[in-house]
Amino acid sequence: MRQYIICVVLCITLQHFYAQNHLIDSLQNRAEALPAGTEKVNTLLHLADYSADNRPDLAMEAAISARQTAETIGFYAASIKASLKQADLLVKQYRTREAHEIINQAIELAERSGEKILLTDALFAKGNCYNQEGKYDLSIQFTKRAITMSEQVQRKPGFLAGRYCHLGAMLRNTGAFEESLEYCHRGLAIYQQNKISAGVCYALTQISLVYAKMGDFSKSLEMEEQSLAVARESKDEYRQVVSLHNICDLLIRLGDLDKALQLTPEIERLNPVLKDLNADIELYKLRGRIFHATNDPEQALVNYQKGLAVANKTNNAAYIAGVWQDMTPSLIALGQTDKAEKGLRKAIKALEVNKDTITLESLNIQLGEVKIAQQDYETAKTIFNKVAEWYGLKSMYLESAQVYDKLAEIYLKTQQMDEALKAAQKNLELCEKTRSKTAIADAHHLLYRVFKELGDFPSALYQHEAYFLLLDSVKTIALRRRLSEERVKQNVEDLEDEKKRVERESALLLVRNRLYLTLGAMLLVILIFGSYLYTQLRRTRKKLDVQNQELTQLNQEKDKFFSIIAHDLRSPLAAFQGVGAQLKYCLEKGNMAMLDKISDMLTKSAANLSGLLDNLLSWALLNRGMMPYQPEPVNLHNTVADTFQIYENAAAAKGIHLENKVPSEISVQADLNGLQAILRNLVGNAIKFTPAGHNGLVSVSSEVESEKISITVQDTGKGMSAEKLEKIFTLEKRSDRGTAGEKGAGLGLLLCKELVELHQGVLKVQSTEGKGTSFVFSIPSA
Repeated sequence: MRQYIICVVLCITLQHFYAQNHLIDSLQNRAEALPAGTEKVNTLLHLADYSADNRPDLAMEAAISARQTAETIGFYAASIKASLKQADLLVKQYRTREAHEIINQAIELAERSGEKILLTDALFAKGNCYNQEGKYDLSIQFTKRAITMSEQVQRKPGFLAGRYCHLGAMLRNTGAFEESLEYCHRGLAIYQQNKISAGVCYALTQISLVYAKMGDFSKSLEMEEQSLAVARESKDEYRQVVSLHNICDLLIRLGDLDKALQLTPEIERLNPVLKDLNADIELYKLRGRIFHATNDPEQALVNYQKGLAVANKTNNAAYIAGVWQDMTPSLIALGQTDKAEKGLRKAIKALEVNKDTITLESLNIQLGEVKIAQQDYETAKTIFNKVAEWYGLKSMYLESAQVYDKLAEIYLKTQQMDEALKAAQKNLELCEKTRSKTAIADAHHLLYRVFKELGDFPSALYQHEAYFLLLDSVKTIALRRRLSEERVKQNVEDLEDEKKRVERESALLLVRNRLYLTLGAMLLVILIFGSYLYTQLRRTRKKLDVQNQELTQLNQEKDKFFSIIAHDLRSPLAAFQGVGAQLKYCLEKGNMAMLDKISDMLTKSAANLSGLLDNLLSWALLNRGMMPYQPEPVNLHNTVADTFQIYENAAAAKGIHLENKVPSEISVQADLNGLQAILRNLVGNAIKFTPAGHNGLVSVSSEVESEKISITVQDTGKGMSAEKLEKIFTLEKRSDRGTAGEKGAGLGLLLCKELVELHQGVLKVQSTEGKGTSFVFSIPSA
């Protein structure tokens, strides 16, 4: 069963993969086939969107082609969209200089063409490009301008909310915390109002990060836990893993390591959801911090250098600075202070250009640490005092406390005890504002050392007791962790053996799974082939059933046809029996009146027989598909006149008036023989069923309808019932005798219907008993 499921999943995965590639290939082929125009541009834009993740080179090529084609045909909106797509792809490749040039052109074109919404998109793209470079002041400038324009053109609430929070994040990096919170809360309110759960999580996380930067870790934790609750409720795994990372960091800062440890398994399970180069950098930095904490600066430096290599590829000054900030303690431990100073100063210079003040001050702290290691205490004090002053202005309590801690250490080393006490007390004051147990404990320990150096042992004892009281729970958890690490070390050999055993079993399982997959694929092919054969069999059987039904119907019609022939040919032929003897008798006796009567009878019988044979022949040819059909322009008026001439004597004998209402200029595109057969049968029937001696009338009229001519044959005869009308065009109806006893075969109307359809027309009938009948059919006009 498991192998079957694996086979099905594999098939579905392959189907999705090939479907996606097929869509990309189809768009590519369509774009190449289309001429330059709006449809080609839109197809290229779709191709760029669909191939951006899997085939970025193709996406770039499509975006460039779309832009060039749009510029050629003057399709300005599409040109702007294509430019922004190209810029986005360049930013992802960290080619920001080229992206700036293209975005500037898009902004200029949007302003010139009056595309306000696209102008806001271009301004946001410009801000994003600066943000990627770590130039937050310029990023904020363009983002604020874009937001103002977006509000003016009333863009969608969810879009604006995201931009508010993004701007808040950039303001946070510059230390403008109040303005940052204002924008983040504005975005949160919109997300909540529109019930966008992912947006609510994002906004709460941004607010949490602002409070963390301000040093209020308890408030930061509260906001992030709210974000996690919303993410879990909406089953948003990406937002869950982001919140869990942040919560763990905050719990470590607050000294609640037990709760942080409980969350790590969930982080490990969800962490692959994050896909970002910065995530790779953070992973290397995390490993570096771990090795440094275990007194292995060499291995720590290896990981930091890997992270620095990735950061250099991004060309992001903030990412590079972050690696140098974490790497500096390991370089100091290895005595490589000159290398650390050189790297820090280069990173500081890049940040000063970008005006990234938050990261800049963090690097200045590390530079101060390097100066301490080089025993250049005066330079270190100058650096730390400047940083402490800046942190104080921004109310960044934890960062400011850390700086005062370092100043106190310098004063202790230089035996400036009064200054050391002031710095240590300031450190405690700031740590208490952060409500971080670990930070407060460290502040008490620093005061303990200062009072001990001053000889104030009661105060030193008080600080020492406070230190251990706060640190007790933290140390308990740390002890548990060390014991757990020791147990892991003792089980290393067992784990290695287990690993080898699992590898062997995995290899065997892989071979077996391949065999199952092969068998499954073969079974799938057999099932598909079997399904195909079964479908073909059912299709063939259904076709045979239809053919059997048609054959049965044809046999039935054949039987009816021969029945008609046997019945209706007998009467005209019977009229010829004994005619010779009668003629001889009349001639011998000189009975001319009887001869006239016999002559009329023979003429009528011959005409009926001729008409019957003509209809039988025509109907047979039609059913065999051999009826000649050679349409040509035919004068309808003359054709009707010729038909009336044939039936002139028969009509006169019954006192019926024949009226040709067709204008002389009317012509139709018809087969002359077929048209004559239609008129001959319809006019003959009209005369046949119109009683004598009642001023009967048979008329033929026409009406022009678009590209067709509608022809009506109308009589004042006895009409037909509704029951007869239903079967009038079938073999099931037997021909009735005329008002003067005229006979027929019943094929005339069926033949008329099929001949009219051969002319792409329709034959209709309207009749009322006792009032007459009208036959209407259409023929293409000439």
